[in-house]
Amino acid sequence: VVVRFEDPGRSFKHVSPYKIRDGLHRVLPCAPAQITTLRSGALLIKTQERALTNAMLGLDDFNGDRVTVQLADRLNQCEGLVHAPELISESAETILRESVEQGVTQVTRFPSNKGRINPLLKVRFAGTAVPSHLFAAYIRYEVRPCVPLPRRCSRCHRYGHGVKTCRARAQRCEWCSGEGHSSVWCDGTAKCA
Repeated sequence: VVVRFEDPGRSFKHVSPYKIRDGLHRVLPCAPAQITTLRSGALLIKTQERALTNAMLGLDDFNGDRVTVQLADRLNQCEGLVHAPELISESAETILRESVEQGVTQVTRFPSNKGRINPLLKVRFAGTAVPSHLFAAYIRYEVRPCVPLPRRCSRCHRYGHGVKTCRARAQRCEWCSGEGHSSVWCDGTAKCA
C-alpha cells in the first residue's frame, strides 16, 4: 500500500523512521514485510497478509496527521502478451469483460500493421505473477511475460530515467552527442550518445 500525507507540503522523508515504526505498531498487529520511502515522499508498505493490507487501507490518521492510503496498483499487477488470432474481430472491451473472472484488469490491442488488425494483445492481471494461460471461451492461449522497452531520456539520451528526473547539466544532441544543442540543427559527425 502507499501512504501519503493529505497536506501536499508534508513528506515522510522528513519524518523520523522511529516515529514511522511506532505509528505502524499502533495500527498493525505485526510488522510489515518492508517499508520504503518513495521519491515522492510517500511510504510504500509491503505486507505479507491480506489482513494487514486491510488494516492499512482503513487508516486515515497517522501520528496525528491526516493521510490517504491506497493500493499500489503497479506493484500489485503484472502484464502478459497473448497471441490470439481468433479474437481479431472482438474489441478490447469485450475481451476484458469476458476475462474479468480470470483476474484480467486491462486489455490493450497493439497497433495494426500493414492495414491488418494485429492479433497480439497486452493483458494486465491482478496479482504479482503472470498466469501461464488465458481462456477465451473454449480456447486456451499461452500467456508470455511482457518485458517493456528500457526507458530512455529525450534530454541526455541515457537509459533508466525520463526528462522529468534528468540530472544532466545540458541537453545532449541525439546525433553527435554534443552538449548544448538539439539534433534538429546538427550537422556534426554521427556519434552514439
